[in-house]
Amino acid sequence: MAKSVLSASLGQLKTILPYKCNHAGCIIFKVVSERSTTQICSTCKELWESRPRGVQGLGAREWTCSGRGDTHSCDVSAAKIILALRHEHP
Repeated sequence: MAKSVLSASLGQLKTILPYKCNHAGCIIFKVVSERSTTQICSTCKELWESRPRGVQGLGAREWTCSGRGDTHSCDVSAAKIILALRHEHP
């Protein structure tokens, strides 16, 4: 299929899906970007200098916020940030 046909189909799906879900009583969740969520403090929501970065930072599983001094698990912090973003954008 041509790219324009696929784009049009996806756009139509995005329009119809919320309508159909609302009619059927379903809940539809908006997808949020997970970009930098492992590097944002889940307490103060800031992107601090002490965050893990680069190739070396990929192996870091915990980091300490330079603003509040809180220690975060990268995965748990990312989950909290994504959940908070989900509630901001219903």
